[in-house]
Amino acid sequence: AAVETHVPHRTLPPPAAGMEVTEGAPAAHDPFDVDDEIGDDVHELIDARIVDTLDPEDMAVVDSDEEDGPAAPADDGEDDAQGAGEEAAEGAPAAADESLIQFREHTDAVYCIAVSPADPRVAATGGGDDRAFLWDLTSGAAQKPLVGHRDTVASVAFSHDGVYLATGGLDGIVAVWTVADASLACSLEGPAEAVNWVAWHGRGHVVLAGSEDTTCWMWKAPEGECMQIFAAHAASVTCGAFSGDGKAVVTGSDDATVRVWNPRTGQVTACVQVGLPAGMEDADGAVSALDCHPTAPVAIFGVNDGRVLLAHLEREVPLGVWREHGACVEAGAFFRAAD
Repeated sequence: AAVETHVPHRTLPPPAAGMEVTEGAPAAHDPFDVDDEIGDDVHELIDARIVDTLDPEDMAVVDSDEEDGPAAPADDGEDDAQGAGEEAAEGAPAAADESLIQFREHTDAVYCIAVSPADPRVAATGGGDDRAFLWDLTSGAAQKPLVGHRDTVASVAFSHDGVYLATGGLDGIVAVWTVADASLACSLEGPAEAVNWVAWHGRGHVVLAGSEDTTCWMWKAPEGECMQIFAAHAASVTCGAFSGDGKAVVTGSDDATVRVWNPRTGQVTACVQVGLPAGMEDADGAVSALDCHPTAPVAIFGVNDGRVLLAHLEREVPLGVWREHGACVEAGAFFRAAD
């Protein structure tokens, strides 16, 4: 495992208050040999391109007393609202089902879904029945189930070209499947505990996975070769991705940090602290969601206390803080324009 280097970091403002393997898969190139660099002009234009498009009022840090305003008779209001809601629910007709297609092969809760970036007619799901499925979005028909996990399939992700699907399970296994025939390409072992998420490199067949055991793993598919283990977090690695240029790995954790890693060396190159880690009294900084900007060294991430943060990953400084959510932010993403 890699040893963490001591990297100076800046702190964001505190919150306001048992599988068959098929062979013959195509070879993968080295995704980290990328010539294009993010230049200083991008760094200088970060504020103009991102921050200036945001509503300043949404980003304002408001004193908690002013934000809450005068006290209100919460008990009576809540009781009245609850009573009205119950009456409406009792007398209201059943909601119309306006769905176009339904997938009904799962026998337990569905926890994740993804659509192929190469063919928008193909989707994948994973569920509590320990299975994943590939679906035809035009007909709702399912290919044979992707069977092999021994616990809930908690995450699914397609490779950039749609050739492979990665599934991550609470059994600590990452499975890579060939989408064309729904066959197992390789099974990736390493994490000692549940796999929280899986993600692919934007240009190559390299897959990441974050685990409850505090580590993040990187493999080359379909060979199944472990390329790197990222070990420095002090708690579950809850989210992560490759940076937009593909030259760095970014992870978020229950230890209240977002860390940037060199994928070749496995060392931390930057760290942003967002609050107090899970498990501590008044903990507020467990990172629950993350996405990297497609072209700039910027990430947006959600926090357990409801904050959404925008940060510059190289300068380790905050660019914006939103406090509109009242509970854990489970997902977040940058808009990506079609090519």
